Amino acid sequence: DVTLLALLEQRYRPELRAAIHAEARRQRFRRERITWRNWGRTAACPPQVAFLPETVADLVEIVAEARATQRRVRVAATGHSWPALATTDDFLVITHRLDAVTVNRDDPQRPLLVAEAGATNHQINDVLAVHGLTLPFNVVLESVRIGGLVATGSHGSGWVTPTLSDLVEVIEIVDAAGPIHSHSLTPPGPGGVDADAVKPGLGFFT
Repeated sequence: DVTLLALLEQRYRPELRAAIHAEARRQRFRRERITWRNWGRTAACPPQVAFLPETVADLVEIVAEARATQRRVRVAATGHSWPALATTDDFLVITHRLDAVTVNRDDPQRPLLVAEAGATNHQINDVLAVHGLTLPFNVVLESVRIGGLVATGSHGSGWVTPTLSDLVEVIEIVDAAGPIHSHSLTPPGPGGVDADAVKPGLGFFT
């Protein structure tokens, strides 16, 4: 009812308004007993709960619930990887809504791309284009997401290019205890960060 919604927004019956907003968030944030499949339909799973976080605070909340209920957490991006890296019957985090992309130009000679794990290649390319920038190498598909690309050690589109994880300098992770840790993966460049950048991934950190 439009009239009731309008009244609720004007703080009529605040407890009802809070309950409606909480339920709307719950339905947006968590889905129970859905079936997740990867892009190639070579892997599928029915997680107990699938989460669609929108903020880092959401991720902290998910990890806290997993810790309290002794559940394991796996992470899925677009699911282009063929192996069953993200399959689980515990908690599955789907990163699609964690897709913020910015460019840090504090050092004009060395601009840095800052992207959340769920940002697609298309989103990243669009933001870089606004700044007149591009990645030195990349994969061809634009629908894939940066977290999955880095976590699976995806290669660039040339014969001699290193993996995209070689471009990563800092990665932020919500660990099992809850805090957010920032891990520096410098020095950048071929052979400098690829192993460290991929090591936490493969379905656990994307």
